[in-house]
Amino acid sequence: MYAKVLKARVALSPFLDLSTIKVPTLVMGGERDRLAPPQQMREIASAVTGSRLVIAPGAGHLLNIEQPTFFNDTLASFLGSLRSASQNSNQNGIFA
Repeated sequence: MYAKVLKARVALSPFLDLSTIKVPTLVMGGERDRLAPPQQMREIASAVTGSRLVIAPGAGHLLNIEQPTFFNDTLASFLGSLRSASQNSNQNGIFA
């Protein structure tokens, strides 16, 4: 069944214009991911203005399971940077 899902996923044409995303975006991938390879992650990140790209060394497709500490630390850092930016904006009288 999983193989059928993968075949269908690959056959789908893109339906989302990534350039319309206007929120902070973290694009994460694994260096050895064959399902969503690093080049694809780079293309996604380049299409989303201001996104942050992180490729985990040695990881495959299940980054959060294969390298949970790396995944959690990277996500926490990204979310923390959003909190800091939001607090700075609020201190300047700008509300997001």
